[in-house]
Amino acid sequence: MESGNEVIMVLANYNFNDDEYDYTRKALDDNGIEVQIAAAEHGECTSVAGKTVDTDISLQNVTPDNFRAIIFIGGPGVDSYFNDDNALGLAQKFFKANKIVGAICWAPMILAKAGILAQRKATGWDGAKEEMIAAGVIYTGEKITVDNTIVTAIGPESAFDFGQTIVGMINSKTS
Repeated sequence: MESGNEVIMVLANYNFNDDEYDYTRKALDDNGIEVQIAAAEHGECTSVAGKTVDTDISLQNVTPDNFRAIIFIGGPGVDSYFNDDNALGLAQKFFKANKIVGAICWAPMILAKAGILAQRKATGWDGAKEEMIAAGVIYTGEKITVDNTIVTAIGPESAFDFGQTIVGMINSKTS
C-alpha cells in the first residue's frame, strides 16, 4: 500500500553532491514530502564536502510500493551504482510501477544503465552527455527534463527546481 507522500532518496555511501542533496531535500521538506534515505550500505553516507547523512534503509530493502518516487542524487560517488543490481533494479521497478523516477547530474546514468531512458528525453551532467546518447537517451541539455514519470536535472544549479518539479508531479498524481 502506498504511503502518503513519501519518497526514497538514494545517496552514494561516499562522495554524493552536497548541493544536489541539500537543495532537492529542502524543496521536498518545504512542501511536506517525507524523505527516507537509502544507500547500498545501511549506516552513514559522506558527501564530497565531508557532511554525513544517516540512511534509513539499504537499497536491497526498499519496496517501491511504500513510496511515490525514487530520487537518485549525483556526485562523483554515484558511479558505484552504475553496475549495482539493487540500484538498477529499483529504477526499473519504480518505472514499471508508473512511479516518479528522478535523477540529477551524473545519476541519470543509473537510469540509462537500467534501460529506462532508451528513446526518452533526459538531461544530466554535460560530462555524461556522450555516454547517455550512446545508451539511447534523447539528451536535451535542459536544466530539467520531464518525460512521463521520469525527471532528470543537469546538476547542483537546478537542484531546488528539480525538487520542486518532483513535488508538483507528486501533487498532480495525488489530486
